Amino acid sequence: MFSLGICWNQISPTHIYLYHRLLPVTTVVRATVIDLVLACLLGTALVWLLDRIDAKGRTLLWLIFATLLVARVVGGLMAAEVILRLAIVPIKFWLPVAIVGLLLWIFARNAYAASVRGLRVLLLLLGICIFWMLPELIVLSMTHGGPETASFSKPLPEFAAPHRRVVWLLFDEMSYDQAFVHRWPGLNLPNFDRLRGQSVVFSDLQPAGFYTEQIVPSLFLGRSIVEIRASPQGWLHYRSVSGGHWQIFDGNQTVFADAQRQGWTTGIVGTFNPYCRLMTGALDFCWSQLLPFKDHFVADQSTFENVTAPVRAEWGRLTHHPFRTPSPEEEFADILSQSRSAIANEKLDFVLVHLPLPHPPGIYNRQTGRIGPGGGYVDNLALADRTLAELRQIIDQTHSAQQTTLVISSDHSWRIPLWRHQIGWTNEDETVARSRGFVFDMRPVLIVRFPGEITPTPVNRALPLLDMHNMLEQIISGQIASPEQLKQWAVAQPTGH
Repeated sequence: MFSLGICWNQISPTHIYLYHRLLPVTTVVRATVIDLVLACLLGTALVWLLDRIDAKGRTLLWLIFATLLVARVVGGLMAAEVILRLAIVPIKFWLPVAIVGLLLWIFARNAYAASVRGLRVLLLLLGICIFWMLPELIVLSMTHGGPETASFSKPLPEFAAPHRRVVWLLFDEMSYDQAFVHRWPGLNLPNFDRLRGQSVVFSDLQPAGFYTEQIVPSLFLGRSIVEIRASPQGWLHYRSVSGGHWQIFDGNQTVFADAQRQGWTTGIVGTFNPYCRLMTGALDFCWSQLLPFKDHFVADQSTFENVTAPVRAEWGRLTHHPFRTPSPEEEFADILSQSRSAIANEKLDFVLVHLPLPHPPGIYNRQTGRIGPGGGYVDNLALADRTLAELRQIIDQTHSAQQTTLVISSDHSWRIPLWRHQIGWTNEDETVARSRGFVFDMRPVLIVRFPGEITPTPVNRALPLLDMHNMLEQIISGQIASPEQLKQWAVAQPTGH
């Protein structure tokens, strides 16, 4: 139980936690094995010592042990982000244990002793779990692919003359309703408004799922993904229908591979998804910002450094000297810099930029205009608008600007049911959500601007977001090259598919 927060994510049979990290994770998993063994030995020694001192379980030493154990388990699960609920803090668990235990010790000593015996039985039963957890972790530590990098760039042909390009900006968790229909009073999105006034705007898109790791691959493939898991080597497996057979995600079957087969060069700058692993054969350029490990595990650290990482992290939290980690400003600056470079590189014909905005938690203060923690969803919308302006300016400065089609989309809307009551949910988030009766408007965003377009073209027909795959294919092939053609395409899509 002492090590539950450390190893919980790594023993998941879906391997999704590892899927979102830079591989291999050999030193991290080996360190987890050692930490698990050390934690079990420490716990066993403590119980043995308590048993020697108080075999009948009648002293307060057992209560102190139980209280510390509960605090450590809850704190560890929070540090590992297994527990994310805003209302859950360790004191809400260990304090009731301490109070009830103390009352039993004062007024019902026999019941207290019985509780101690129950605790010892519980620890014994939970301790048996090591006999399946440890082998699983050992096997995982020996099962890994070769080392990977978070970026790569293949040789590209020299830029010769202005040519057709497609730039796809994916704003993670952007809500059509919050951005354009029920915008929060005082929130200004001048750049999105300007773009909407000169683009094809889809106002009734039906979502392709609830989670980014399912939706984006489904858009790449053009087929529904309802469930995913990963292999220990980090490869994505998916089901297209509930209970269906598992399929391996193949980057050569995506819209990027199709673009390459038509002579286009391709690139992705993105967050969260391991694009450089999944799409190696279908991309000429890739840069991805993957999730860090919890408790300061780092894949390129030695096993010994990772063994001591949780202890050092815990000590840093207790002494209010946490370990140095990249700030929101630094992380956002990194992906924005890479996004600018990829868009400015006219050797890349089809570019996807997957931005972590306006996805919670808030990393911006729209009042001060500064990036940092403490903001909310509305603040992130304002930052998304500012980012759109910066990236459009880069497009306008390229030689191919007048031949560049800009696609703006989101993977899903603002998932109020998911984020409400979680750590990072702000008072303003609560107020904004309450103003709409906590309704989860599921509509994502899709806006397409063709070169030279100066008037709005609304598409109000209900369409599945998954149709976006076919739309991109036809834009790249030149079959859709104007607002009129795109609107005709939308009208021609079959219903109920």
